[in-house]
Amino acid sequence: MEYGTIPGLDKPISRIVFGTAIRTMMAGESADELLDAAVEAGINAFDTARGYALAERSLGHWLTRRGKRDGLVLITKGCNVGPLGGNRVNRKTILSEMDRSLETLQTDHVDLYLLHRDNPDMEAGEILEILNELKEAGKITCIGVSNWTHQRIQAANEYAAAHGLSPIVASSPHYGLPDQLEDPWGGGCISLSGPDQGPARRWYREHAMPVFAYASLGGGFFSGKFKAGDEAGAKKILTGGLRKSYLRPENMERLRRAEILGEQLGASVSEIALAWVLRQNLDVYALVGASSPARIQSNCRALEIPLSEAQCQWLDLERDEP
Repeated sequence: MEYGTIPGLDKPISRIVFGTAIRTMMAGESADELLDAAVEAGINAFDTARGYALAERSLGHWLTRRGKRDGLVLITKGCNVGPLGGNRVNRKTILSEMDRSLETLQTDHVDLYLLHRDNPDMEAGEILEILNELKEAGKITCIGVSNWTHQRIQAANEYAAAHGLSPIVASSPHYGLPDQLEDPWGGGCISLSGPDQGPARRWYREHAMPVFAYASLGGGFFSGKFKAGDEAGAKKILTGGLRKSYLRPENMERLRRAEILGEQLGASVSEIALAWVLRQNLDVYALVGASSPARIQSNCRALEIPLSEAQCQWLDLERDEP
């Protein structure tokens, strides 16, 4: 396992982060075997959210049964969009959802809190003031955001510097080999993928901002459950907004190339796609779920695949030859 760090957290974070938005955990069922297998594989970071149905409850039960949190990095998110797509980022919801998360997770703090969405109608500094209240209260150790543009993050951190506040130290956008051509979930999802997001990626590099990349496999596009060109098979795996976002010729070509490279390197399509994410010139942590210990091992093997810069560019359609 490879590890990194984020400012303000006194423990390392595994580059592979276990994502709890999986069927078993969202149903509130026990996932002890999976979570134990993740720890055995070297994964020490676990990502959940108020918006993931009962996943926080499942994770909280495991934490309690395990009896210790030493060395683990607990990440949760709050203020996802409402059932009808309405924005819920406001002072009351931020504070109340934080308390509900801690109660459900059966802990007194989380290591990294990611505000799940932005609210463009609020000043970035105003939102940061609220998040600093949670930090001062000891409920969160580090402040992060999800689905914020880099311009908003910069505005918030400039406000923090001017007012002596703790800044945003981590960001969780979509980032993966498949280009997210439309927002698949609604409510302002932000992506770093694709040729149009070059300026955003450059900002992340220049500011050394850690990226907690969600949907690294494109919501199943690089799961290996269908082959390049099999649009009917893809439609069985990709549901709802995932089809309109990922089911495009450009992404099918990326999948075809991942299949070719996977065959050459003895790796699965998902391992190639994750390796691509982890070999970018960014401080990346890949948020990926797993339904079995075998899948956890597969995700971790992506760290061992030595993709060259040329291969990465070829996978992303930036050159014609690997």
